[in-house]
Amino acid sequence: MRFETNKNIKVNKIKRLEKNKSFLEDKFMAVSIAIFCVIISQISVFLLPNGSDNILIFSISQFLFMFLPSYAIINYLHFSGKIKKLNIIKLNKYHFIVFFIAIILTQLAGYLFVYILENTLPLDILEVIEKMYDEIEQAQKKLISFEFNNPMLVIFAISITPAIFEEYLFRGYLQTILKENFSTNIAILITSFIFTIIHLNFVSFFGIFLLSCVIGFYKEKTNSLKIPIFIHFLNNFISIMLYNGFTFFNLEI
Repeated sequence: MRFETNKNIKVNKIKRLEKNKSFLEDKFMAVSIAIFCVIISQISVFLLPNGSDNILIFSISQFLFMFLPSYAIINYLHFSGKIKKLNIIKLNKYHFIVFFIAIILTQLAGYLFVYILENTLPLDILEVIEKMYDEIEQAQKKLISFEFNNPMLVIFAISITPAIFEEYLFRGYLQTILKENFSTNIAILITSFIFTIIHLNFVSFFGIFLLSCVIGFYKEKTNSLKIPIFIHFLNNFISIMLYNGFTFFNLEI
């Protein structure tokens, strides 16, 4: 009888906690908000005149529709006592080495994955995938090219701002909410999968997913967005420099 009473107390406590949850803490709502913010951000770029060719518009749309909503939600949930305040940590030289190695290994794993697919999937399926991906790839490359845009502007709009804005939305908000509903590992995997999907990059799909998992791990280990933002920035920066370096020397990527 006493056991049943204790059990009922625990059940009632869980129900009260669930009842006190705001809609912003619901796992399905968090996923929906994240995807909606990304879609609106992308649509706004293509709706504006020459938006798809203007990297400043790309940054502004991410700021308005990805960073501001997630920043406001994170602060609301923090001040209402729903989530813990993010920590401020210091980076040291060992962080730089570890992050650089992690980026290289995940990218190599991504290309290995593509190599395996190219040698296992039927040719007709590969042709369909290639056609679907080609237009997206060309648009992405145009954005990061120093030939079409000012180099400092490219670094700012493609390396710095996405690293901050996307990490606040995905690791700061989405992963935090999913962790309240699932285990930490499942939250990292779901967040990383959605994060990878929205990048629409078939060639780097597996590499992005692995790197996103690494970023998610560091977010949980430190309860800070400083390392996730830095890894994200470093990855984008290296990609930009490699692409423009290969282009400058007329080498194939």
